[in-house]
Amino acid sequence: MFPDTKENNPLKGGFPRVVRRFARKKNTILGLLIVFALFYFLVSVFTSTSIDGEDSSPIQKLRFSSDKELNSLKKKLETKLQEIERRELTLAEQQSKLEEEIQILRQFVEKNHPDVPKPPPKPKPDIRSENPPASGEGQADVEKREAVKEAFMHAWNGYTEKAWGTDELHPVDGGSGDWLGLGLTILDSLDTLWIMDLKDDFTRARNWVASNLNFQKYRDVSLFETTIRVMGGLLSAYDLSGDTVFLDKAQDLANRFLPAFNTKSGIPRCSVNLANGNAGNPSWTGGASILSEVGTIQLEFAYLSHHTKNSTYAEKALKVYEVLNNARKSDGLYSVYVNPDSGALVRDHITLGALGDSFYEYLLKLWILTGKNIDLYRQMYDESARGVISRLVKKSNPNGFTYIAELVGGSLVHKMDHLVCFAGAMFALGAQGETKEEHLNLGREITKTCFETYKRTATGIGPELVRFEGSNDFSIPHGASHYLLRPEAVESFFVLWRQTHDPIFREYGWEAFKAINKYCRVKYGFSGIRDVTTTKVSYDNLQQSFFLAETLKYLYLLFSDDSVIPLDQYVFNTEAHPLSVFS
Repeated sequence: MFPDTKENNPLKGGFPRVVRRFARKKNTILGLLIVFALFYFLVSVFTSTSIDGEDSSPIQKLRFSSDKELNSLKKKLETKLQEIERRELTLAEQQSKLEEEIQILRQFVEKNHPDVPKPPPKPKPDIRSENPPASGEGQADVEKREAVKEAFMHAWNGYTEKAWGTDELHPVDGGSGDWLGLGLTILDSLDTLWIMDLKDDFTRARNWVASNLNFQKYRDVSLFETTIRVMGGLLSAYDLSGDTVFLDKAQDLANRFLPAFNTKSGIPRCSVNLANGNAGNPSWTGGASILSEVGTIQLEFAYLSHHTKNSTYAEKALKVYEVLNNARKSDGLYSVYVNPDSGALVRDHITLGALGDSFYEYLLKLWILTGKNIDLYRQMYDESARGVISRLVKKSNPNGFTYIAELVGGSLVHKMDHLVCFAGAMFALGAQGETKEEHLNLGREITKTCFETYKRTATGIGPELVRFEGSNDFSIPHGASHYLLRPEAVESFFVLWRQTHDPIFREYGWEAFKAINKYCRVKYGFSGIRDVTTTKVSYDNLQQSFFLAETLKYLYLLFSDDSVIPLDQYVFNTEAHPLSVFS
């Protein structure tokens, strides 16, 4: 059937012959190799298995390789996410520093490129009322006012030259000291600089706040002192200037205070670590909080909430008044020790002096700050005022000087601290309604007594405290004859002047100022003195920050006209930092 020729029968001659024949045909060999390769590939695809019995074809191997890379990418992604989370934890700390740098850059642009549009400033109240006195009552005594301003500049220049950035100046030798580590004199002086129209110095102080003020301090600070001085100074500077750098710093500080309120009752502990939030009370109180320290933060916290639109600060601080109002009182009077767990008043000690004083003042001032709209605070104040009048107000022998005694364990102690001299201003400021004349006259009488404690010393300066004993009205006990540049007496001179325009209060203030300027003025500023009963004075070498914040400010305002920080538009915190009343 097939042709019988060698050329056309490839199988003829056996396998060796076939091989030889194909070896002579290159195309045929190439074709066979391709066939065999394809056959081997198909066999390997359909018959090969992995070690663990699973399909391990080249396609599957490719998928496995992709899964490994995907898992590796997932792990890298998780690592990156963890790194991002760690970095996010540091952003809050870096934010304030960046804001400070932004402020510096903004100032640079404003100075060197005045054509760049600026954001509109926050509307701010004028420190002068719209209706200054035309003549007579309420007019400035320019000569005396400028004398006070010169004294302030002596104190301020000594600080800026010798102690800039520290808490307080040592004015005798030009040294300095820290107890908060927050540049306290700068912060306490901000609003005084503004009020005295020392705007270049204010700008320098403001730039220090923006660039150098840092609250990340691993140290315990007094909640009370740091609130009234540092936060109060920042908030007042914001109020007067409209510069939000002050508000931002105040809010940073307030956030660090919040852990102090973490008690069962809501009564805060008196000290707090600014870095880690650890809070505590001094051992000498037996674990109790102190009335004046927990009850003299409400103005600042309420103001901060009002202007940041964050109610947390006010809620924390005002809860204190709710707890105290429900505590067991004695004729509206409060013991100076408060259990932070139960909120109960403990260890019966009632005073308007140290440990109690400014709590009573803040009841009234919080009512004023909030537009006289919250009756609870006025009711608490009125109840306390009645208790003071009925139980603590006494007269000296023989001249009938009015003073406010203390109650310790139910027994009267006939002494009055210099600190109590604030009460003259308090009663005058709160005089209204049926008791207006009674309270105004009480304010007058207390203020007169305080001036007498100045007038009767060799230096003309009042001591730390006096005792009302015997037949000579009062005496200065051993160890209490020092003067720490305190402001309470001149505070009452100022408020009584504004409320009555009786020239006697300016006379009181001028006599006190001349004595302080004569006996406390030293090379670099003003120093407290150790004994007001001798003209051979010895200095304590400390210029208290409140001397610039309060004493000299109140004296300056005493001799300014009534339109400067009008009392119907501003309320002073207990460190004399004015805050505008809520509209």
